Amino acid sequence: MSAAPAIKSRPKFRLKIISGPHQNEVHALDQDLIKIGRGDDNTIQLPRDARISRHHIEIFWTGFGFKVKNLSQKNFVMVNEKVVHEESLNPGTKIQLGETLIEVFEEGPILVSTNIEQNPSQSIQKNQSLSIAQVRAAAAAVSVSIGTSSTMQSVQTKPMEPFAYSAPRKQKEKQQNYKPIQSNSRSTFYLIVAAVVGLVIWLASQDTKPKEKLTFRSSQQVEYDRLQVEAEKLKLEERLSSQNNQLVRQSQENLVKGFRDFQQGNYIRAKENFASVLIKDPENDLAKRYYHLSGIKFDELLQFNILQGLRYREKKNYRLCRSSFQSALVMIQNNNRHPKYREIKDYFDECNLGLEGRF
Repeated sequence: MSAAPAIKSRPKFRLKIISGPHQNEVHALDQDLIKIGRGDDNTIQLPRDARISRHHIEIFWTGFGFKVKNLSQKNFVMVNEKVVHEESLNPGTKIQLGETLIEVFEEGPILVSTNIEQNPSQSIQKNQSLSIAQVRAAAAAVSVSIGTSSTMQSVQTKPMEPFAYSAPRKQKEKQQNYKPIQSNSRSTFYLIVAAVVGLVIWLASQDTKPKEKLTFRSSQQVEYDRLQVEAEKLKLEERLSSQNNQLVRQSQENLVKGFRDFQQGNYIRAKENFASVLIKDPENDLAKRYYHLSGIKFDELLQFNILQGLRYREKKNYRLCRSSFQSALVMIQNNNRHPKYREIKDYFDECNLGLEGRF
């Protein structure tokens, strides 16, 4: 008689931070509601990640499973590389907020049938997530159970022989029929052992390391770039004090202004200052480099505003949707020759109509 598998109503999940300022931290998902953010009143606090909001996300138990929900109005949340507002969580799910990448994995429980003697191969197939130690334990239990059953069969089918020379004919037939039963038991045992060994090899060959994908710059990279910009700005100031040429001085002043604007995130004005330097000094390698970087940063910021606007449009939050697309229009200076002008303008008009209740 088999017993039904036992499982708790809420699985034991854990959250492991696999990248970011809080890398290698592990937190238990042992409450019905857990909040994550930079604030001190969160269940899980991540104060070293500057890209995370004070109250960024919450993870809650619905009675059927865990779900993650975005609480921030400014920063988005990605689940398995997809921007979401609310999404279910399963073992292996990856949550990206700010520079922090969190992976969900299951600590337990595992469904294991209590009647492994009747159909051990089926029990092993249902529990493919067993560890290697658990698989070996299951194989030992299978071998013991099969060995015991074979011994019992041999005891039950072995005839009583009071005299070796006077065994009846029926008893000899039972002895002859006993050999195929023992052979079948051994072949079944070997098949199960082969299946267990194959399962162990398959589990050992699986690559459990997550694939690294750089989506955000780390805080160490940002700090290194900031120090590098400061050092280059000091060198330029020393050159200004040693040179009297008016043209070179103006070029260096524009270069310093460009570095300041680049550091403050005003990439349009930084690009203009670096262009002015290149007009007066076309061979200036620093101006060429940061003119190119300013263009890249400008495109990244423009794309971020467009994604924010689309997310608010899906949520029918037309006020923030219009604000995001309006920022994008300001960035391109309402230039109708820009490649993305028509797309941004159409979304801006749609959100504007939705805000007025006419869409």
